[in-house]
Amino acid sequence: MPSLIALAVGAMVRKEDDLARTLIDRAADDVSDHAALHAELGRVLYARGEIGLALASISRATDIKPDHLVLWMYRAQLLEALERREEALDIYVKIIKSGQSRISASSDVQESAELSALTEHALATFGRLKQAYLTDALTDDISEHGATALRRVLASAARFAGETSKFEDPLQRPEWLYMPGLKPQPFFDTLEFGWVSKFQSHASEIKDELLRLLSDKVELEPYVKIDRNLDAMQWATLNHSDAWSSFHLYKGGQKINENCNRCPLTLEALRDVPLVEIDDHAPEVFFSILRPGAYIPPHYGLGNHKLAVHLPLLVPDACAIRVGSETRGWTEGECLIFDDSFEHEAWNRSDHIRVVLIMEIWNPDVTAVEQAALRKTIAALAEFNRKISDR
Repeated sequence: MPSLIALAVGAMVRKEDDLARTLIDRAADDVSDHAALHAELGRVLYARGEIGLALASISRATDIKPDHLVLWMYRAQLLEALERREEALDIYVKIIKSGQSRISASSDVQESAELSALTEHALATFGRLKQAYLTDALTDDISEHGATALRRVLASAARFAGETSKFEDPLQRPEWLYMPGLKPQPFFDTLEFGWVSKFQSHASEIKDELLRLLSDKVELEPYVKIDRNLDAMQWATLNHSDAWSSFHLYKGGQKINENCNRCPLTLEALRDVPLVEIDDHAPEVFFSILRPGAYIPPHYGLGNHKLAVHLPLLVPDACAIRVGSETRGWTEGECLIFDDSFEHEAWNRSDHIRVVLIMEIWNPDVTAVEQAALRKTIAALAEFNRKISDR
């Protein structure tokens, strides 16, 4: 049937639309089981601007040749043209997974190169659609405040979608969220935060509650709990170990009521602390217990949008923390505030436990407008990921 399609193309060039339509319909009837001709027919229909019909033809081609990734790419592009983004995303995910799997299994250099190019194109398109999805969540914010006020949040969304750029400091490498433009600073002066003095005044009360917890032998949980199959050797000595354990008041944004009920004074003291609040992520507040001889290896926190606050409660000698290139000790009752997106490590070289209360506050350079926009972006990211995983 190639001749029919060739005739149809010629009719289109001559703008003989009725004849072209007749030839196209005849071709569609005669190539019911020929993927290449369905694909060619789809291109003809697309050229006519009949995207819906083109999609139907390309879809028939992929039904006949379900392993032909190029045809699937055409199908996804047509879905995009029809603004059926979520269906297109499903196909790009299919292409990425299938392409990567076939590259690993292929010994043919040319085939691998072609698959790599196709997969990279699918990854780039997937990232573009993901970024558009996240940006759409900020439409109202951009309308109200302007894109300039949200440029750092929009840059964060672009990174979520796969865009890469250098970090401003080589020792800073947040594992999840990076806001370009925030001053890279490992430690912060507590005098910059008006709430610190009042919070520190409750240190003895908080310490008393901690001592009662330890006296009651409350159940502590290992701070590091990674699937052993996924555990890099970095955490080998701490994974599922009580060498570094915790007692959470808030975890992943959820209040642990039973634990909070044991620490009412601590909870009251936290009222004046500007804790990060992001659905399913923050606040995060816990007592961190480091056993004698325990060592926390160099690692990075999740993001530079927030700062870690340590209120030291039990600090023997020979305990310290390094953030970036600076090492500091803890002083009981005096807060230590730092950006944990910098590489950091800690150790307890004493014969006694070290305990600090850890919480997270907003980086002071992040504006209230940016905080609200970040919450929306992160919620949209979670929704996007759910939609992809559910298909």
